[in-house]
Amino acid sequence: MKNSKSLRWWIVEDALRDRKGHWFEYLRTFQRGLAAEGDQVRLFASRECTDEVARAFAAEPVLPKSIWARMSDHAPKWRRLLRIPAHALGTYRAVSKLLADCSAPGGSGSSPTRRCYEPEGALRDDRALPDLIFVPTVLVHHLAGWLPLIRRKLRKVPTRVLLFFPNTPLEFDTHGKVRLAGEPTARLFRWYIRRFAPEVESGKVVLGAETRPMAKALSDVTGVPFTYLPHPVDFSTEASSGGDDDLPGKNRPLFCGAYGAARADKGSDLLQKAIHQVLEGSPEIPARFALQWITDFRDEHGNMVSCDPWLRDHPKVEVIDEYFVGDRYREQLSKTDVLLLPYGKDYRLRVSRVVIEALAQGKPFVVGSGTTLEDQGREFGASVAFDNKSVDSLVQALQAAVANFAQLDQRARHQAPAAREHFSVATFRNILLSH
Repeated sequence: MKNSKSLRWWIVEDALRDRKGHWFEYLRTFQRGLAAEGDQVRLFASRECTDEVARAFAAEPVLPKSIWARMSDHAPKWRRLLRIPAHALGTYRAVSKLLADCSAPGGSGSSPTRRCYEPEGALRDDRALPDLIFVPTVLVHHLAGWLPLIRRKLRKVPTRVLLFFPNTPLEFDTHGKVRLAGEPTARLFRWYIRRFAPEVESGKVVLGAETRPMAKALSDVTGVPFTYLPHPVDFSTEASSGGDDDLPGKNRPLFCGAYGAARADKGSDLLQKAIHQVLEGSPEIPARFALQWITDFRDEHGNMVSCDPWLRDHPKVEVIDEYFVGDRYREQLSKTDVLLLPYGKDYRLRVSRVVIEALAQGKPFVVGSGTTLEDQGREFGASVAFDNKSVDSLVQALQAAVANFAQLDQRARHQAPAAREHFSVATFRNILLSH
């Protein structure tokens, strides 16, 4: 149900610069969902943002270069540390200018060379201060800029700020207890979070996390309350029911897919070994597999992992070696019967957008045990869990998913409406406003 009051949102995301990663789909979901709630949205992106992406969002590319994109560039430690004050200063200056443009007489807040329209074509009121500022991907680099912004530039205005944390410097000890990571940047992260405590207590600032375990862990480690806000997904494309003439596993092979760039933390090395074993040991199994493998990667021991040539040449395997463009991902997801999500221990706190899309579309999935994905599958869908340290356990899970697909499919479809309601922009918005 729509809130009767229309709100003005600023979404401030310097990680948005191209179609790589999850930001394009994630922010498009918010832009469309908030518009459906009657809200106005201005979106600010990295100054490196491509023209294609800027046009797609009517985005204003005024923020510093993406810090997220530089996290894995193997820069020396001293350079990585210097990026914290540099990025904080760049963020402070960029957002300060946007706020000043709003309050200036006749100011528009928009670049004179980029008129910014909503996707539907309605001109926004760019001179108005926002009701809410949403920063979707916060790192310690951002905290150092947003603390003075909130205390100096936003102190006397009613604008609230949502700082969201999909990635945090937490780790598990040998007993499975969450703790702060040992590096200096992690201690700096906690120091900044604690500085926000008065603003969090007053409601000026909301610290958000996209899983309940992450929200609890951050609250426990920092001593400052974090709020669980579900990761929204666009449900414009739902699972189709092919009818009796299209029963997977009976009239056609079951189609099982693993999508997103292959990585060690996503269990891609285990998955290709398991698929190999399944097809080699049961060549007549009524199933086909799709595996997205864009680049090779290093495993947790530092060894390079390449895509198995045997799988590339197998008639029951489709290896996708490029990013999805346009609607191809939706098309691929639509024809997939079972999602393969063998994510490892790094996902004991984190979320996967793919699993939420699977839940929303009523698709069963195979998932690593002890992860947030397993919890979400138990609550909102149907899944087969396996020991995410064991290839043999994954082989058994793949075989069980094929053998028991009819029951899994029925449960997943039954649970899908609840998943679509929970993982929606409307629910995200309502939780935030009632906080």
